[in-house]
Amino acid sequence: MPLKFLSKKLFPGDAGWQNRKQFKTLVWVVFVAVCFGCVIGGIMLYYAKK
Repeated sequence: MPLKFLSKKLFPGDAGWQNRKQFKTLVWVVFVAVCFGCVIGGIMLYYAKK
């Protein structure tokens, strides 16, 4: 259960359900930020090659 372990390490003072919720939110935020960065990078590369 890496989700439980990591959520306890990142958010040690909260309740178990709150740890998991915050960790899932953190994972989604990182995922969306990486996807957004890839899209912006792709647009920059597309216009740089023109």
